[in-house]
Amino acid sequence: MNKKNLFLFLLVFALPIALFSQEVLLDLEVNPVLFSKHTASEKSIMNNQEYYILDTLNLPFIDDFSTNKLKRYYNWEYIAPTDSMAIRWTLNGDTLATANVSEDTTYHYYYRLDSVLNDTLFVNIVNARLDSAIALSAYEVVFHNGANPFVPNETVSYWPTEEFYTFYDSLGTILDNSTTAVTFLTLENSNDTVKVYQPDANALWIDNYAFINSTYPYYPPSVGVATLDGVDETGMPYNFATGLPYGVADHLTSKPVNLEVYEPADSVYFSFFYQSQGRGNAPEQNDSLILQFRTSTVDWTNIWNAEGDELPADSMFKQVMIAVTDTAWFENSFQFRFRNYATLSGNVDHWHIDYVRFSNARNFADTVYEDVAYVYPAYSLLNEFQAMPWSHFLVDPDSFMNDTLLLSFHNNLNAVKNTGYRWKVFDETDTEIFDKNGGSKNYSANVFCQNIDTFCDPTDPLSMEPDFAFTFPDNGNDSATFEIIASLATNPDNIKDNDTLHYDQIFHNYYAYDDGTAENGYGLEIQSPTGASMAAYRFNMIKQDTLRGVRFYFNPQLEDVSQKLFSLMVWTGGETPETLVYQNDSLSPAYSPGLNYFRTYAINDTVLLLPAGNFFVGWMQLTNYRMNVGFDRNLTANENMFYNILGGGWLQSQLPGAWMIRPVFSSDTLPGDVFSIEENLVLSDFNVFPNPASDEVYIVAMNETGNSNDYLLNIFNSTGSMVKQVSYLPRSVNISEMAPGFYFITIQNKETQEQKTYKLIISR
Repeated sequence: MNKKNLFLFLLVFALPIALFSQEVLLDLEVNPVLFSKHTASEKSIMNNQEYYILDTLNLPFIDDFSTNKLKRYYNWEYIAPTDSMAIRWTLNGDTLATANVSEDTTYHYYYRLDSVLNDTLFVNIVNARLDSAIALSAYEVVFHNGANPFVPNETVSYWPTEEFYTFYDSLGTILDNSTTAVTFLTLENSNDTVKVYQPDANALWIDNYAFINSTYPYYPPSVGVATLDGVDETGMPYNFATGLPYGVADHLTSKPVNLEVYEPADSVYFSFFYQSQGRGNAPEQNDSLILQFRTSTVDWTNIWNAEGDELPADSMFKQVMIAVTDTAWFENSFQFRFRNYATLSGNVDHWHIDYVRFSNARNFADTVYEDVAYVYPAYSLLNEFQAMPWSHFLVDPDSFMNDTLLLSFHNNLNAVKNTGYRWKVFDETDTEIFDKNGGSKNYSANVFCQNIDTFCDPTDPLSMEPDFAFTFPDNGNDSATFEIIASLATNPDNIKDNDTLHYDQIFHNYYAYDDGTAENGYGLEIQSPTGASMAAYRFNMIKQDTLRGVRFYFNPQLEDVSQKLFSLMVWTGGETPETLVYQNDSLSPAYSPGLNYFRTYAINDTVLLLPAGNFFVGWMQLTNYRMNVGFDRNLTANENMFYNILGGGWLQSQLPGAWMIRPVFSSDTLPGDVFSIEENLVLSDFNVFPNPASDEVYIVAMNETGNSNDYLLNIFNSTGSMVKQVSYLPRSVNISEMAPGFYFITIQNKETQEQKTYKLIISR
């Protein structure tokens, strides 16, 4: 082979490898210039003028994070508050709005006329002192700690703000009174009434920085973990400084626990499972996870820690057993907390905590649990999509249905357990429309199983894969939501919360392969600073329909690409894109606060009617930067993901996962997060996200709206009944107690009565 042919051979052989190498996954970091500054501080139990009383817990303390038991600081979760005085200071026991006091002692002076000098005024000074001086009575000013306004923190003495001079003659008759002003201090009472809320019996923790989720870990002991990383409870970085700021990030702090009734001989043990990285970002060597104890008399003390490189990446969970033997901890004010040292600028350096168990009468070998638990959430009953337009589904419902619901669970016991399982489906009126009893079978000790027997004992002839032949029925509406409930039945079983999964099957006006949670960001990288690179996402449509827009989730990163340009592209074709049918240039990635929040790029300049069959949505970029599209690693759709670098042809993505890109079809309304580059404005004054939402929805003003107290927020269900009212505009609203379905949020200006309405879908 001559050199020319060898060169051509190497070029042809190496080109696919070179192109594949430009497909990159990115850690979920956030650029400091994209958001306004958000100061991170350790939460106290007092929030403005609301005070949440903490209850003291008793052993055993068990949390496997299958339900969210973090503290939430929202007053609508509580019964009517008790108004109690919480004065920052009191003056001799009385409460005043303001008071002028002297910081130094003030006196009442007595001057007597000398009779020998014929009533000539003379001040008799003996030993350099006035004839008589009586100090005025001091004011006792009691200050209260802001973290607990009902417990006095400090007492300070102040004095009246005037000195009094009284003149007497030799007979003691008062001739004149006069005063003189002294330097004084004005005290102002800044917080004279606090709303007091009784203990939250459902919470085990006093903060909410950790992220309770079931998508980041690999094979946890039970569904749901607490993830500690570099962002706060809203998904915003703790530090927006440039570079890689480092320090203490998340906290997970328990309520007080009463250990006063125990002693070291009672064999009290604290245990938990932990995993680094999982499906997220691996902590580095200088990162760490720390466990601390404290009481009212002993400050936070390090008990245990793990360094970032202690466990291999993607390792299984590891259990920690700690004997509590020091008498210093056996008080009724005992608390424990987890905290992590991490990079503070983004969703990185992940630690996952599960199955925290704190009890007496244990021993070091007490490491197994009589508990069969789900380990991952339930997913769609559709055979290809997580969501799809309702009108498309109804063309041929049976063709879109899967015949099983993929579920994963774990027998945490070191013995065989007999487990039964059941699936039910409910419509939007909470009417049960399907019930499948799957029977029961024996599962081997300490084994991870799926209902397709991926991890179960291969010698077990029974399969947890029943054929249930179910199809979602037509409800006669333009959209639908169905709740799927999957449950396990094992007896005995330590924790019942992890035996039930809830999943909402949503049929709205968009297609989705992803589950709505990004574990990474996806981007294309080319060696040349210029040149076209493209990405295309394939969908198959059963009927023709009008494409109204495309939803993207761009997770923010350290490199600011919000001013970069890309083109929104739509193709038709067969296996790969063939015919370009739409292109909108000069668009930019649109970011918004909050995790996993989609922005919709509307197609307003034409009516884009797509035929039945394959179509593709995606982007083209002409310069070398990373778009950082959200990448879901829990579901696999890369057989439908294609990219093209420098005109080298379409290649299928080799990265298992799903882009967080969703095409939106005909509907009277687009989602409330529409972003139109032509208008350069959002279509509403507020963004309500995420939507669909599960436990919490955020309200973000898109322009200057004035004081939050100027607004009234109402939430109505699909029948028009009000289910929640907030007398101001909150940053976020807790919706965890609301049933899945359709709701409407109205935001009304109290003065002008102007009102805006947003549709909300609650899905779990």
